[in-house]
Amino acid sequence: MRIEYFMLKDQDSDELAGFTAIHENSALKEFYQKKEKAVLETQLYVMDQSIIPFLNDTDVLSLLQKEDLSCLPLVKVNGKIFVSKRLLSLHELSALLEIGITLQKNSPLT
Repeated sequence: MRIEYFMLKDQDSDELAGFTAIHENSALKEFYQKKEKAVLETQLYVMDQSIIPFLNDTDVLSLLQKEDLSCLPLVKVNGKIFVSKRLLSLHELSALLEIGITLQKNSPLT
């Protein structure tokens, strides 16, 4: 499975944190490969870091030409645009990968 996130700029959200935790976790990707007998590939593209992935992807470029930057963020799954104008929720990402995803947050000291 290949999951790609295309974003205008980096953002602080639970949705991105969930994806980033998977994107950066090689042990989880190995577990997924053993469980599903398939490789899990993830990519995170941020336009303010490099526009090249946005220009090189014909589906993304076509959507950008139709809707301008308002289509971002968008998510592609296995080469097809899955959602636009938002990221996958933790529940959606969990269901897609068939794994449980939870986030722990530090609460500010009072």
